Amino acid sequence: MSLGAGVKKQMLRDLDTTQTGQQTAEIYYNSRDMFLNEPGFDNRDVTMLMDANLKGVAKVEILQQTKKIGMTAIINDSQQAMTADLVNKPVKQPIVAGQNLTTYDFEVKNPVMLMSDKLATKMYTTAANAVGTSVTVQQTTYTVIGVYHNKAADARLPKPLYLNSSTGKQGNGIKLTFKPGAQVSVGAKQAASTEKIR
Repeated sequence: MSLGAGVKKQMLRDLDTTQTGQQTAEIYYNSRDMFLNEPGFDNRDVTMLMDANLKGVAKVEILQQTKKIGMTAIINDSQQAMTADLVNKPVKQPIVAGQNLTTYDFEVKNPVMLMSDKLATKMYTTAANAVGTSVTVQQTTYTVIGVYHNKAADARLPKPLYLNSSTGKQGNGIKLTFKPGAQVSVGAKQAASTEKIR
C-alpha cells in the first residue's frame, strides 16, 4: 500500500514559507469509509517518511487535530467508534448526570471525561449508569465523571492530557518542512507515493 492508497489526498499550502525560508506542504487523509474514525497517520508514518530520504525534506510531523476528532475506544468492554471534542477549560453545558470538568482537572491532567447522553444511553441504558465507568483510548483510560447533552460529539476530553498521551501523536494530516530552495512539489509527490509499513 502507498501512503495515499484508498484515500483522497489533498496537498494544501504547497508554497507556504517559514521565516527561515523553509517551505511546507501538507498531506491529508480522508477515509473512503465514512464509519471508520481512525486517524490516518501516526508516528510509524513519520518514521517511515524520514527513513525514505525524501528530496529536500528537513522535517516530518503529525498535524494534530483539536476539534471533533474520531477515535476508537473501549467502552463497556466493547470496541466503539466515537467522536470527541478537545477542550482547554471547563465549558458550560447542561449536565444530565454526574458533574462537569473542573479547572483542577485541567491543571493536574486528570484522566477524566464527559460522555454525551446519546452515547451513555446507548452503552449503559441510562445516563446515570455511565458515571464512574471507564473509557480507554489507546493507552489512556479515562473515567466518565459526567454526562452532558450534546448532539455534535460523543465525548469531551481535556486537551492537555490528550495531546500529551500517545493518542495525541495521531492525526489525519502530515506536514512536510523542506530545506530552503528545495522543490516542494517533487518531495510532496514522493511522500504521497511512499509505501506504508502498516
